Amino acid sequence: MNLNAKRWSAGAVLILGGLAWAANASALMSGNAFEGRANILTLKGSPFGRTLAVAMRGPVDVYWHQGEAHHVSGPGNDAHDCANCSTHDAACEEHTPGGTADMREAVNGTKTVDPPRWSLRTFALDQIADWRKAFYTRTNPFGSTKMHEAYIMSETEKRLRLSYEMDPGNFAAYGSYFLFLSEALSAWEKEERRDEVHRRARSAALQLSYQTIQVCRGRQDDPAALLTAAVAAHDHANLLIGTRTAEGLERARRFVAIQDACLREFGALRERLESAGQWERIPSQRLLEMDLQEDLLRKYLQANIDYLNSKASRQTTKSITSPSTS
Repeated sequence: MNLNAKRWSAGAVLILGGLAWAANASALMSGNAFEGRANILTLKGSPFGRTLAVAMRGPVDVYWHQGEAHHVSGPGNDAHDCANCSTHDAACEEHTPGGTADMREAVNGTKTVDPPRWSLRTFALDQIADWRKAFYTRTNPFGSTKMHEAYIMSETEKRLRLSYEMDPGNFAAYGSYFLFLSEALSAWEKEERRDEVHRRARSAALQLSYQTIQVCRGRQDDPAALLTAAVAAHDHANLLIGTRTAEGLERARRFVAIQDACLREFGALRERLESAGQWERIPSQRLLEMDLQEDLLRKYLQANIDYLNSKASRQTTKSITSPSTS
């Protein structure tokens, strides 16, 4: 074989190899296989990671609202106009049954909130909040472009996902990420692509809620995680009910039963901790939040059962029993 033939053969091999690499890389990129999610210093799932999951809630909220922290409107609160809040407000109300209880009481005039005393810690936190707001606030007088909106959505999704991965059992971290996937993504898309994006977002939300159930039910010694599992089961069932198909309703019944089981497990764990004198060691604010979450979840559970039983009675299919009150 002469020199030219060798060169042509080598060139052909390189071209074929490049084409094969491009074809496989395209498939891997579509499946996010190149996106690294390393657990640096094993933070994800660790006690430090759980603390970071709580600490990240404020920064993500400021970033999403482009410099403005989200807050409750009313006396002493200047409500801001935010195009991102159309579905965000109503949806967050469902996933925070108690996180803003004190604020609601203060707004309604049923509770007086004393102004905090000055301290170095409070001063430092206020300064950090001001710097964060200044860093993310838009200064462009013109409206956001579609490319900028897409960038904001992408970065917000990364932050919410990281917060969730730090602690999948955190009620707020899971709820914020789930709502972003199920509501915000489709609401921001153009009309012609909204159905496609909604299907993909719904599939991602279903996968997230199912994964959360599996992870949180493995934490049988964590009452907050069991409540998060119940929330995930409720969300999964609601998405299936929204399909309005016989198969979707049948699958929804199974996840309603899982929600009931999670609440039973939470009640049993609570009794064990109370008998051992460990329940009172949980911070009082956290106990209040869990009580409100449990109460709201039981109401959601009963509402889903009533709806599915009414559908079953019309379709002459089997019904499901009401949950226990224990």
